[in-house]
Amino acid sequence: VGYVTTICFTCFLIRCIM
Repeated sequence: VGYVTTICFTCFLIRCIM
């Protein structure tokens, strides 16, 4: 579950940067 949250958070950061 922890790694899933990390991936979702990373995807959110990528979208925020782009």
